[in-house]
Amino acid sequence: MADGRGFWVEVKRQWQYTIEAFAPGVPAMRVVHHHERFTLTLQVVPCVERDALLIDVVLTGDEDLRPYALLAPHLVVPA
Repeated sequence: MADGRGFWVEVKRQWQYTIEAFAPGVPAMRVVHHHERFTLTLQVVPCVERDALLIDVVLTGDEDLRPYALLAPHLVVPA
């Protein structure tokens, strides 16, 4: 999360979040990150057509903030 003027925060390091399943046995989760400047709600579901996750992003609070994806795959290829 960043505002383009020097503020940024990596939400996974904030430790102020809740996680809830959509329903028992359903492989989908809602993660809500809480910060004094924003609330970030992520709904994560598997794609039924390909090996991918679909993520719905809803950001409320400070209108100057924008979400950014920090993608750092750590894949190990067996020798």
